[in-house]
Amino acid sequence: MTLHLVPPASKPPKTEREKILAKHAATVRAYMLKCPRCGGVEVVQTTIGVEVTAPGKTRGGTKQWVCFHCMARGERVICR
Repeated sequence: MTLHLVPPASKPPKTEREKILAKHAATVRAYMLKCPRCGGVEVVQTTIGVEVTAPGKTRGGTKQWVCFHCMARGERVICR
């Protein structure tokens, strides 16, 4: 039995969404938070599980950065 080499498949063309995200990512600075889903840079910091003390200060909780655009559409996308 002989082995036959299969030529590598060509990459599929980029979708319209991938083109837009790549163009947007090129214009945004590397240190800015970006949404992995929509590429937006507007984020909101949410705190989950906060305890409010008697003087009105907060204690504890878990902070997360969430994409504002995805949140407006009803999705919760965490930006890292």
